[in-house]
Amino acid sequence: MVVAPTDEVAERIWITKQQMLGDVQTGNQRLLQPPVEPEELGTTQERAMMEAMFSIKAVGSPETIRKQLE
Repeated sequence: MVVAPTDEVAERIWITKQQMLGDVQTGNQRLLQPPVEPEELGTTQERAMMEAMFSIKAVGSPETIRKQLE
């Protein structure tokens, strides 16, 4: 779960977590990386595979999170 003041900020934070997950999957050991554009995380298929690993995901502003968890 990532809660931030706005949906945009939450998505940027989520991208950092996706990068970390990609690094774990590939064995790439590095410090947490700053957010990048989603397209830089890999192909559409690679990004979809990362997203599929989370059966429960809530990312957004407090209002968005409430809606996602209802």
